Amino acid sequence: MFILAAFPQVMSGQRTFVFGDYGLFDYPLAYYWRQSFWRGEIPLWNPLSDCGLPFVGQWNPSTFYPLSLIYMIFPFPISLGYYALAHLFLAGLGMYFLASALTSNRFAGAVAGLAFAFSGLGQNCLMRPHDVASLGWMPWVLYFAMRAWRRGGRAVADAVVVGTMQMLVGMPEIILFTWIIVALMWVERLIEGYPTRPLILRRFAIVVAAVTGLAALQLLPFLDLLAHSHRDTNRVNTECAMPITGWANFLVPMFRCTGSPPGLFFQVGQFWTYSYYLSLVVVAGALCSVWLVRMRQVRLLAGLTVLCLVLALGDQGSLYTWLRRAFPPLNFINFPVKFVIPVTFCVPLLGAFAISEWQTAGVKNKSRVFRSAALVWIFAIGATLAILWYAHQFPKVYEQWPRMWKNGLTRVFFLTVTLATFYGVTKLTTLRQQVLTGLLALGLVWLDGLIHLPNLSPTVPPAVLKPGLPSFRKLVPLPRLGESRVMLSAPALKRFRTALLPDVANTYLGHRLGLYFNCNLLEDIPKAGGFYSLYLPEQVSTMIALYAPTNGIAPALADFLSVSQINSETNMLEWTARTSYLPMATAGQKPIFTDSTNSLLGLLAPDFNPREVVFLPAEAKAFLSATNRSEARVLSKSFMAHRNEMRVVAEQPSLLVVSQSFYHPWRGYVDGHPVQLWRANHAFQALEVPAGTHQVTLSYVDNCFRIGVLTSCLVQAAVWIAVLRRKPRLCLAREPRIA
Repeated sequence: MFILAAFPQVMSGQRTFVFGDYGLFDYPLAYYWRQSFWRGEIPLWNPLSDCGLPFVGQWNPSTFYPLSLIYMIFPFPISLGYYALAHLFLAGLGMYFLASALTSNRFAGAVAGLAFAFSGLGQNCLMRPHDVASLGWMPWVLYFAMRAWRRGGRAVADAVVVGTMQMLVGMPEIILFTWIIVALMWVERLIEGYPTRPLILRRFAIVVAAVTGLAALQLLPFLDLLAHSHRDTNRVNTECAMPITGWANFLVPMFRCTGSPPGLFFQVGQFWTYSYYLSLVVVAGALCSVWLVRMRQVRLLAGLTVLCLVLALGDQGSLYTWLRRAFPPLNFINFPVKFVIPVTFCVPLLGAFAISEWQTAGVKNKSRVFRSAALVWIFAIGATLAILWYAHQFPKVYEQWPRMWKNGLTRVFFLTVTLATFYGVTKLTTLRQQVLTGLLALGLVWLDGLIHLPNLSPTVPPAVLKPGLPSFRKLVPLPRLGESRVMLSAPALKRFRTALLPDVANTYLGHRLGLYFNCNLLEDIPKAGGFYSLYLPEQVSTMIALYAPTNGIAPALADFLSVSQINSETNMLEWTARTSYLPMATAGQKPIFTDSTNSLLGLLAPDFNPREVVFLPAEAKAFLSATNRSEARVLSKSFMAHRNEMRVVAEQPSLLVVSQSFYHPWRGYVDGHPVQLWRANHAFQALEVPAGTHQVTLSYVDNCFRIGVLTSCLVQAAVWIAVLRRKPRLCLAREPRIA
């Protein structure tokens, strides 16, 4: 009901989401996966972006996530909006069950569920469908894991299924935070020291092992790509941290935020989420729970919340810097502000404990409960007024003071009225009055989260996202796989990063016409560039080299990359043809044997001619017969996602060079016989062809994926056998609050 009331036009199919990563990242990836699905192939490799890069290994596309069938089968693009909203509902429902089980209070669970789903982060994640899907499973994983520890048997199998669902969605940070919380709750159980401690340990180990095994078909390609990617523990990304004043945004969401032409508000210097606000009454309840509820779980959740709030500040909080040095793998996490994810999860749970205590406190504790609520209310009002006073006395040029003070006082109003309704629920005697007052309280929590910032989830008519713009059919030459690519000019890239129009639909149409980020996937146009979580390191350095010249691009390198279209100098939404480009497969170049560094420098040398020479690694010299320029031609070629076929004629042993990214699963064959595939021109592919006419095949053979599929199938079979043969086991008597 609350989802329908918040997004009626999306639910009716009249409009759909588009802003940010939704239109530029998730939607094109979903479209590419959908197209591959209906072609009957698994998209292990994406040949259309960045001169080719792994697709399944990215994890973000949720390739093997079963609920991806929502947008595979149902009408596109509106089905992707349904997918996002379905997981927002899943998030709220899961938090309801988890909080209700922990507190034995369904009203407290309902408040926690609404606060979690309609938090600023929850609504912002609608702009990243794979994020909201991961967030949707987060409470369910903890709920079923705790059931598994207590009940065993089928409950263990349920926990495995739910954990695998989240694991297949593909937001690594949310998955990591989920299992950290699960592990902390597990440790809390072990500290109690029951006689059944070995049983709890064994059940937890089974869940973790089974989830890992079932998700192996996704995890192994991801880990393989991660090991070969541009990311490493020595590279630190501390951008996009919560501002030092960021804690104030839990009380006044518009504090120190700048407006944008579409009407959205962002924190300056932090662009990952434009809100992480939680309904103020839930924040107040979380503060109350710390001294009202004497439970180890509450102290654990509160401690984790404070820790993550400090870590979200990044290097400004000092602790993050120390932890990165002590534990280098932490550098794999992009953007310190992502530490607000556990905060968004823990605060509604803490608030639920306080609400349960407010409702069930005995006569002796009534005054203590009332005093705690009154003190928190006074503190929240005082802190809000102090923030508004500070903003008024020390304003920033980008702030909108009239809107800010109204924003802060509106939060105080919601806090006051909602607390009053909570108090009314405890005082009313008839069931009907309690239900009506409780529904009013839930409505206030929902409304507070929904309107705390304007235009949180911009929408457009679905036609704006429809693939295949007719304007690209007029391009001559028309870039196609195996023939040529497009690339964005440096001025166009810079302009697209900052240009936002008041009309979100026009902004996105501009991005599509300029093929910004991953919009080229919607047109089936190859591109020298793209936006992904993981890149191949040589691929990244080559793209940097392509844009290195201060007066434009490196023309010879652009020729080798088969760039036939680039943004017009006068209009970034129009395209200018380049006539000097090479096809994606060429032959006969003279090899120059050198190391990786010199090969990259050679691509930028003024005398570099990709028609005449190719840079190869020094170790290739001992294996090649071709040492000079030779007469060779590519007679015909057929390029597909995972298989490239070329017919080559050569007067003597020659090199065949393909401007496709080098990655170890690619295999080379000449007339069906395997040959060595070499890294060419720093980041691409080359192999030797004997004299004569030969059929050359490049095939993508991902052994990590094959091993992952086999592992997942074996583990799935083992889980089914264990479930069918499992006898009832000991159910732990402790934990009466876990259903």
